[in-house]
Amino acid sequence: MILVAMVPRLISEDYMQHDQPIFDFRLIPGRKRQAPAFTCSIHLPGTPIDGLVGPEAPDQHLARRSASFEAIARLLALGLLDYQVVPLPASQALHVGGLQKLEEAKIIGTRRYLLKKPEFWSNGNQGNITTVYPTIIRVTHKSQNYAPLVLLTRQPLQLPATFNLFMDHASMVVHTQVGAPFTVIDEQCAVLRLFTLRIYRSILNKPCECELQNMTHFLACLSRSANLENLWANLPCPIDGFLDWEHMKEAGEKWAVPIRFETLEALREDMEDAVLTDRWVEFTRRYHVVAVLLDKTPLSKPEPGEVRDLDPLSRFISAH
Repeated sequence: MILVAMVPRLISEDYMQHDQPIFDFRLIPGRKRQAPAFTCSIHLPGTPIDGLVGPEAPDQHLARRSASFEAIARLLALGLLDYQVVPLPASQALHVGGLQKLEEAKIIGTRRYLLKKPEFWSNGNQGNITTVYPTIIRVTHKSQNYAPLVLLTRQPLQLPATFNLFMDHASMVVHTQVGAPFTVIDEQCAVLRLFTLRIYRSILNKPCECELQNMTHFLACLSRSANLENLWANLPCPIDGFLDWEHMKEAGEKWAVPIRFETLEALREDMEDAVLTDRWVEFTRRYHVVAVLLDKTPLSKPEPGEVRDLDPLSRFISAH
């Protein structure tokens, strides 16, 4: 069913014709002490499993099943299928829904309401980590530019290709694209853990800890030298070579670094897309750097054209 479900999309993209078969069988003649066998090849142009040939089988039915299994295994290894690729039968699946049944006499206020939790984070997200499945998240906004963020999970995660977020009375479009999975070593896992915790500590503005074995996902950043347009067009492809491991390690080990005032070039480099704190404390107020004005001092008054319109709350605070 998974392979058949891919046919309508391939037909709409002109990769296949309506009457083009998916499976092609080849007869291998038998010998004196060997019975004839069949092999099945898969034809799905535009996919990484096009031309895949399955193992030999005594009949066409088993040959098709063997080839389909290898094709699905390859798609799963590439991160193109989600964790529900092989759903459990209804007799073995755990169905928990509705209100919990009361075993004792009914008492007012004793019924528990179960907290809903996505199934993706419930199974297979603990233990040793050998392979991660990346998802690149890209946010587009009319007036602001945001760097892409990479979400690394233990299992393939299928997100909508695009969805909208609403913030500050404006709509932002979020694009997601799946990358090819890659293996990680212990040193890289340690870097990813510290970098992910640093991001959440900055967002929550309070301490938080999590052991590596209990991390369900990681966050990572791409290097500035990575060409996002070419990378986006060639996905799914391995992106471990485009991750900025050096800066992630530095951010995980240090919550802040001092500003370099030695030269003007060093100052401009540090202030590019920077966040400043008002004191040498990790959990405090932060400020985003908008621009570096070389001809101003903290006591300089803004020019007539440099004053921006304030929102109603800011005008109220300024007036009082």
